[in-house]
Amino acid sequence: MGECRSGAVEGRHEHVFVHSSFRTSSTWFWLALRRSPNVCAYYEVFHTMLADLEPGDLQRHRYDSWPSGHPAGDPYFVEYAPLLGDKGVSGYFEDMAFDRFIPEGGLAGALSVPEIQYLGRLIAVARDAGSLPILTACRSLGRIGAIKRQFGGWNIFLYRNLFQQWMSYLGRYRGGNGGFFSTIEQTLSRSRHDPFMARLAKECLHDEGNAGTLKDVDAAFRAFMSVHLYLSINAFREAEQVVDVNRLVSDEDYRAETVDVIERATGLCVDFGDGRERIESAGLQRHAPSNPGDVVEGLLETVAEHLQLGAADPAYQFGVRLAKDCLEEEARYRFYTDGLKAEQQARQRALEDSRSWKVAQSLRALCRWQPSLASLVGRR
Repeated sequence: MGECRSGAVEGRHEHVFVHSSFRTSSTWFWLALRRSPNVCAYYEVFHTMLADLEPGDLQRHRYDSWPSGHPAGDPYFVEYAPLLGDKGVSGYFEDMAFDRFIPEGGLAGALSVPEIQYLGRLIAVARDAGSLPILTACRSLGRIGAIKRQFGGWNIFLYRNLFQQWMSYLGRYRGGNGGFFSTIEQTLSRSRHDPFMARLAKECLHDEGNAGTLKDVDAAFRAFMSVHLYLSINAFREAEQVVDVNRLVSDEDYRAETVDVIERATGLCVDFGDGRERIESAGLQRHAPSNPGDVVEGLLETVAEHLQLGAADPAYQFGVRLAKDCLEEEARYRFYTDGLKAEQQARQRALEDSRSWKVAQSLRALCRWQPSLASLVGRR
């Protein structure tokens, strides 16, 4: 069943925030909301592109302008048209993306004045147009509490199976797109004022100030899991509605319940029936540490200790489910790929043996011809 806080849906809300991380089907979720009439659904309100966005760019940034894997839809940023100046969305500053990802006061801190003014204007412009403001963000999990305390509204936390999400990051990294690994690096590098993030940055990054880089794939796995357990458990505590995107696409009862809750909270009739669950491949290279269970469970306990969660705390139990679902998915992936890896390794060994045999044959032939060659050289 949906994770709706008691009393959270009382009448209809004047604006909605959707908080998520990257590669969580958040664009698909946004598109489903966007299709509703009388809605102004802003795409990723802290996106770095907003700082330099120009009117001519609005039609350029689309689902098919890069290998996004996103469903078809209108260009991402058209809702920002009334807020565009000569360059950039009015009121947005690029440091809002990661420098302010976690408020200066930590997860319990407050938004900065520029953030308050910017988000307030997005809401006001939509309302003035007679639309329900919906603000989505992949860079808001560290400030979900601050946004909720400042603006109220209805806050949704959307999440995906952590292993599936990790494989999307890793698959794109190995395919030449390091952008999502970069979001981990930037989150850690620029959130060192948060003690948990500072310790994690020291463990997982080559320390380069605000531009630290992940040490290796194992460090990336550890950083990804730590950041997402930490931020997801906190978001669970703050959000009025928590949505499991895997269940949303695979469980009809859960989907119907979520649609009903959204309608009661917003008046919107949303259709999530076109969703599909999938996992990306990162090739047959190693995809995780050899002991992922020990790593993930250890990280969960570290997060719980930092957030001072007891075993009976619903937020801790949510973290336990996140870890359990992640490890079950990793075990399935490992089961189906281990055989392929073994086959690939056998073929590689056979190829190497074949090459060695050919080299040996060539050397033996050279030895046989060596006396004749020596005699020819002597005649010269």
